Amino acid sequence: MTVIISGEGLSVEQIAAVANGEPVEITGDPDVRARMERSRDVVRDALARGEAVYGVSTLFGAMADHHVPADQLVELERLALWQHKTATGPRLPAEEVRAAMRCARIRS
Repeated sequence: MTVIISGEGLSVEQIAAVANGEPVEITGDPDVRARMERSRDVVRDALARGEAVYGVSTLFGAMADHHVPADQLVELERLALWQHKTATGPRLPAEEVRAAMRCARIRS
């Protein structure tokens, strides 16, 4: 079963399927694709104007007022993912990590 991302939400069963290794695809629906493109354009345009975009061109939380230079934005996202997977507390089950990684892969 391939889980299709359509912008209409996911069921618990679909999330569980992804966690258990099922493939994920983004819908081919042109209306959904157009919404995704507009959303991406909003972020790209804000970055092009030099605007701060929380967690994209800024740090997080109490350090959100710190701007990250354009040449370091990819590294910021890589570090954010790294921090989430290395935070303190119990390790996530492999299924949950797999689901998060597949979703991250689709977004990039």
